[in-house]
Amino acid sequence: MLNNLSYYNQNNYNIQTPALSPTTGPAISKPNHKYKPPTFQADVISFKNNNFLLRTNEFEDYKQRDIKGKEEFYCGPASAANGIEWLVNNGYPQLKSPNLIEDLATHFKTDKRGTTATNMCEGLESFCKYKGITPTKVEYQGIMEDPDKYRIRTHPSINSIKNGIEKNGFVLLNIGVYNKSGSGNNNTYDKDYGHWVTAIGHFNENGKDYIVIHDPYSKQKNKNFNLELGKIDQGKLIQHDDNEKSVTDDAKGFYEAKSDIEYIGKNQACVITGVVNLEMPPKQ
Repeated sequence: MLNNLSYYNQNNYNIQTPALSPTTGPAISKPNHKYKPPTFQADVISFKNNNFLLRTNEFEDYKQRDIKGKEEFYCGPASAANGIEWLVNNGYPQLKSPNLIEDLATHFKTDKRGTTATNMCEGLESFCKYKGITPTKVEYQGIMEDPDKYRIRTHPSINSIKNGIEKNGFVLLNIGVYNKSGSGNNNTYDKDYGHWVTAIGHFNENGKDYIVIHDPYSKQKNKNFNLELGKIDQGKLIQHDDNEKSVTDDAKGFYEAKSDIEYIGKNQACVITGVVNLEMPPKQ
């Protein structure tokens, strides 16, 4: 069901994407890249094909820095809270919680190492059931060995991300920030850290796919950031994960995401290494 969504005509779009400027987290290298994301026109509301869908004005933009003392590792609960809040306002009021981010963190077993993919999936399901609703679907696509119960594929699919955004639920992306070396199509991606964000829309421009996100690490409230997706043809992923095991070190088939995110340095790259899709049953 596509209720209360904002749609935009492919021929008239121009929504601005400002730079991201976090206040906490890993040391920030001032980026020297000159990537400039496309822009959109927010006043166009017609929808003519499946290439464009934005919920930009409907999603909350919770910030992990709002939870004092836990700013470094609460990206998972903050990103999921954006989605839960959207559900609360779109037919599922029983999911409302006065301490939503902290409640989700409890269900996610979030600790100083963050939120694992397994705990994210299990926690979303347990939170919804605790509130009296059983999700229709909790799915994981990604590089982590677990969660087997929720896994549908290793390599995230752009079409499944789009479909998840359009369904009665929400999509969370796990982005790996890697130090990138090499040249041409043969690169080594050495992981620095991982990060959860909320997908709030998608569009296609000049044959390129973009996912629009809210980033809980940004100090800019209600700002939308575009990720330009490009599939990696060849390369190696070095993970360094101490709380999760990966199923492959082959970068081929994963999506590298170009963006104007401020904390991504000149020699760093974002790779979408995980996707969690929550879908709810029809509203009663």
